[in-house]
Order: sequence, then structure tokens, then C-alpha cells
Amino acid sequence: MRGDAQNPADWLAYARRDLAKAKSDLDAGEVPYALTWLQQAAEKALKSWLIARGWNLVKTHDVASLARAAIQRGADVSWFLPTASAVTEEYFAERYPGDFDPPPTHEEARRFLADVQTLFAQLHPNTGPNPK
Repeated sequence: MRGDAQNPADWLAYARRDLAKAKSDLDAGEVPYALTWLQQAAEKALKSWLIARGWNLVKTHDVASLARAAIQRGADVSWFLPTASAVTEEYFAERYPGDFDPPPTHEEARRFLADVQTLFAQLHPNTGPNPK
């Protein structure tokens, strides 16, 4: 990844880009691709927040574990855990063979998008997914 892995702003910039790509793909009806980008956006938004609080970077794609790390550091994101688990599973389902649940519907993916946007707003107020 280009940039400084210890710089929260670099992670957030990538997270914003991934969220925009997720929305674009979802608008185009490309649910599997949108879910992959949603996972990436949530992962990087959480890593940005955690690194800003002194967390040592862990190379993981498990958004739920990152959300739990944020909870341990005072972020009230327990509401996000079901979506975190879902987008993580979809990320792996699109990347690796295996026995996975059926993919989410377009409507479910829209709810995941809304949740990730809310996560951005909560963790990164005034910078969120689309800074002013």
C-alpha cells in the first residue's frame, strides 16, 4: 500500500476510495464486487481509527475482530458487529473456494452500505466517507 502504514489519514483516504467504489459497484448491480469494497472500506476505516489511538497494526481482513478492538478502546460500535461479520465472510467467499452461505441480496448489500457509512460517520466525524 502506498503511503505510511502508521498514518491514520493514509488509511482513511484508502477507506474513502473503497467506499466510493462499493457504492458505484452496488449502483451498477455488481453486488459481489460491492461487498468486497465494503469490507475493504470498513477494514481501513477501523484501522485508521485504531492506529490514531496507538494500536499496533495487525494485518488482518477480519472486520469483526477490528470492530472488537475498537470496542475495547472505547468506540461504541457493537451495533456494527453483524455487518462486520457479514462483509468479512463475503470478502473470503469472493476470494477463496469453500462452503459459504448464499450471497446477500441487493437489498441486504444496501443495508451493509448504510452501516459502513454510519461507521465512517461515527469513527471519523467531520471527515467521514465524504469530507466537506
